Amino acid sequence: VFPEGYGFSTLGEFGDTLTEIIFKEGIFCEFKVPNHIYAVMDHWHSIHSKDTPIVTITIRNSKFDPVRNSKVPEWVRFAEYVESLGYKPIIIPDSDQPFDEEGLPPRFTDIGLAATYNMGIRLHLYQKAFVNCYVPNGPGIFAIYSTNINYIYMKGWLEGACITPSTVDGYYWIDPVALRPYWGSDLQSWNGDDDTFENIKKHFDEFCIRFNKKRVSDS
Repeated sequence: VFPEGYGFSTLGEFGDTLTEIIFKEGIFCEFKVPNHIYAVMDHWHSIHSKDTPIVTITIRNSKFDPVRNSKVPEWVRFAEYVESLGYKPIIIPDSDQPFDEEGLPPRFTDIGLAATYNMGIRLHLYQKAFVNCYVPNGPGIFAIYSTNINYIYMKGWLEGACITPSTVDGYYWIDPVALRPYWGSDLQSWNGDDDTFENIKKHFDEFCIRFNKKRVSDS
C-alpha cells in the first residue's frame, strides 16, 4: 500500500518527511515482527544452532541504477570469511533478480531466499543478527530507521548513481564525523567504500572491535 501520488518523482519527498519526523521530533516507529514468524524461525533454529551469531548480507541486483548493485562474488568471499570465524552468513538475494544465469541463488542463501519475499522473516533476521550488511537498497530502510538493528552500510555515497548522493554531505541526517545517522549507535555505521572483499572485511573487523568495547562497557 503506497500513499496517494507515490512514485519515482515523489519518492524523495516521502523519504524526507519520514526523516524529518525522526530527526527533528525524535519519534521512532520500530518495525515489529508478526507473531506467526516466530514459530517459523523457531523451526529454522531447531535445524541451525541458536547460539551461532548471524551475519546477513542483503544483495542488490537490479537493472535500474546498476552502479548501486552488490559485487556478489566479493560478498560470497566475505561470507566464506565470516563462516570461518564461526558466524552463520545468510545472503538475502534481490527480489528483482534473485538467481544467476543458471537459475541458482548465490551461495549461503539458506533461509535468505524466503526472506527475499517475506518481510517478516527478513525483519526477524535483521533484528537478531550480529550485524547486517547493505549497499544502497530499499531493504536498508529497515536498518536506517531503527535503533535496534546493527549494520554496516557499504558505498553509502558514490558517483554516478541516480538517487544515492556522491558524498556524505548529501545526507543532512548523517553525522559526517561519526558516519552514522544522528539517531544511530556505534553499532550502526556508514561508509563510502566500494564493496570489495578487503573493504567489507575492514569494516566488519572494525565493527567487531566496537561491539566488544560496548559489551565490556555494558558489563
